[in-house]
Amino acid sequence: DGLWEGVSNDQIAQILAQEIPLEVKADLLVDAAKFGGSEDNISVCLCQISAERVMAQKKTRYILD
Repeated sequence: DGLWEGVSNDQIAQILAQEIPLEVKADLLVDAAKFGGSEDNISVCLCQISAERVMAQKKTRYILD
């Protein structure tokens, strides 16, 4: 809730597109929400999935099937 109240979708996309660690992205999102005037609880949970890892899992799945 709190994130969406204070940060636009464009701002979120800009932060997420940066080549910085996930922890820093999460901090920037929380800071942006606070700066944007959010008065609700602000929670951020990010994960990163690499294309290489996804492809490796698909290959393994086909071998096992």
